[in-house]
Amino acid sequence: MPTIRNILISNGIASPKAKRKPKKHIRRKRHAHEGSLVQVDATTHDFFGTDEKNCIHGAIDDATGKILGLYMTKSECLDGYFAVFEQMINEFGVPASIYADRHTIFASPNSDKLTTEDELAGIQAKDTQLGRALRELGVTLIKARSPQAKGRIERLWGTLQDRLSVEFRVNGITGTDVANRYLKTYIAKHNRRFAVEAAEGTSMFVMNTLDLTNILCVRENRKLDAGGGFSFYGRFFVVEGELPRSRHIEVIAHRKLGLSVYYDGRRYAVSRVDKPKRRKIESAPKERRAYAPPDSHYHKRGKESYVGYSNEYTDIEILAIIDELFSKNPADTVNEYTSGRRGRSAGFADSF
Repeated sequence: MPTIRNILISNGIASPKAKRKPKKHIRRKRHAHEGSLVQVDATTHDFFGTDEKNCIHGAIDDATGKILGLYMTKSECLDGYFAVFEQMINEFGVPASIYADRHTIFASPNSDKLTTEDELAGIQAKDTQLGRALRELGVTLIKARSPQAKGRIERLWGTLQDRLSVEFRVNGITGTDVANRYLKTYIAKHNRRFAVEAAEGTSMFVMNTLDLTNILCVRENRKLDAGGGFSFYGRFFVVEGELPRSRHIEVIAHRKLGLSVYYDGRRYAVSRVDKPKRRKIESAPKERRAYAPPDSHYHKRGKESYVGYSNEYTDIEILAIIDELFSKNPADTVNEYTSGRRGRSAGFADSF
């Protein structure tokens, strides 16, 4: 506590901990071309003054400081980033690279565990849904190692947390849906006041020619059953169209268009089917009976009926004892071997 610390210092008692030297962060120059580098991030704040925090996802151009997209959700999620990318691509184009933190939405944590030998062997970590979308758009993902590395968007959050709280209160905005409609108009007003000119006039934004519906979505592989249906997150769906049975398909989940199936370059609609629940047949409990040993059991017949071992036994008698171990009535087996079947037994004994 500061009070205790001041008392100790005034009495000449220094702190036993060594002072840490301040870490210097070298200011990085802006990129020269607009669209060369775009910083993306999200911030959580009580924007409505209701003690309930919401999250705004955003993207800012490194060269000009322009806000390229803003979208509010309850928490940092894939939906928010997809909405921001859709705004940016439709309004400005596809950037050359994205600068983001190491959130698992952007890249798998296993990607940092790959060694040089793994990379040379062609081993790659599995893409996240957002990482897959960036790869298909041709955007390079650069992962920052500290908040200071993407300080431009970090400073933007300080500005927006102050300004948007006032803007929402003045305009009577208390919900995320109304806030998202207002943010589209706020972006133009913010850029007119705070954006700067890029060092080079050539823009690195590329006009998009791809179908964003197939890119800014969640895509997972499934296999059709014999009836043309598939299971997806605990629900059962049927493809509306003629598709070969038992084929691998790609299920597309879009935040606006719902579910669809992509196969062989075409998109197919799906319909929900409720599977009938199997009725559980309760079987009657089995009656447990106590085990009763047979009459030929050793403990019932008595010890006197047991045939003992002796070094004076011949081969025939040894065979009879062996047979006793696998018969129900040892006494009968001994009689069988000792009365009239010596020829067969002797032949069997000679084979040992």
